Amino acid sequence: MELCASCNTLGINLASFLSHPGTDDNQRLKEPIREIGYLSDVGKRKDGCVLCRLIYEVFRFGLPRRVTSIADASNIAIFAKWINALGSERSKRLRSPTIYIMVWAVSSDLPPSGYKILVRAASAALPSQPHFGRITHTPMSFLDYTQLVKWLQHCDTQHTLCKSPSSGFPTRYFYLVDTRLHCIVEPVAPCRYLALSYVWGGVDQLKLKEDNFEHLKTSSGINIGDLSETVRDAILLTNMLGERFLWVDSLCVMQDSEMKRPRTLADMDRIYAQSLLTIVAASGSNANEGLPGVSVARKRKQWYQKLSPNLILSAHVDFKDVMEDSVYNTRAWT
Repeated sequence: MELCASCNTLGINLASFLSHPGTDDNQRLKEPIREIGYLSDVGKRKDGCVLCRLIYEVFRFGLPRRVTSIADASNIAIFAKWINALGSERSKRLRSPTIYIMVWAVSSDLPPSGYKILVRAASAALPSQPHFGRITHTPMSFLDYTQLVKWLQHCDTQHTLCKSPSSGFPTRYFYLVDTRLHCIVEPVAPCRYLALSYVWGGVDQLKLKEDNFEHLKTSSGINIGDLSETVRDAILLTNMLGERFLWVDSLCVMQDSEMKRPRTLADMDRIYAQSLLTIVAASGSNANEGLPGVSVARKRKQWYQKLSPNLILSAHVDFKDVMEDSVYNTRAWT
């Protein structure tokens, strides 16, 4: 299957998704916006064009809010443009080894944003290329912890901007969950830790308080069965990544202390900034929904089409749009 005349103006091949860190002369990023046509026309071309089929299926069935339930396909114009994988700023262009195709829908019946997808390459010829897609071939899946560890190691060695500039504790009253001994610890020196950001949603959770502090500091003081599904999954995820310590607000903020709680809440930005990574439970509306891919299989469909033996086009929704529609986005600090 080939590309139609409209999609062919993008000049898609495996090399077109590659950029060269240290330079800012990628001509793809200077190309104009391409008009792919109305969604109804894209649908008519889908049997003969790989990209049209991908675009049509994702816009019809793969977005959080289906465009065709809001607007008529003959009134939805589709546009595409090459973009940098890391962002539009020059500093990010200089660091990025990969570019994407952003595809978006425009209609008088649609809001001005929120209806866009990112099309990126997946290739067996370049399995380790940063920001390329990965095809799972399964409708439901659990997290690939081996791959996550590789990404984390890559971040450790290559992402100088991710390294915390501070060598001290992020807050005066700093507690962590020891996910191996199942207890609260007070670190005596700065250490690696993960942080959890999630929605409580009115769920009654085990909380750190003055009267249970000493007990929770003992080995196995935390009864895993007393924890919410999301916190349990975060503990499992921390262990599976080969890490030991986790920061979670319900267990690491002294909830009933008029002195410690306000001080810790004021330092939330530093707590998250100094974490090795933050686990964001963006799909949950409460603390008992867990982390998809950890204890419960993920059910989100992966959208892709094969263009050539060494190139698969993979499409996904911009995570900012997913966040915009989430309960998580309506909350405060975490």
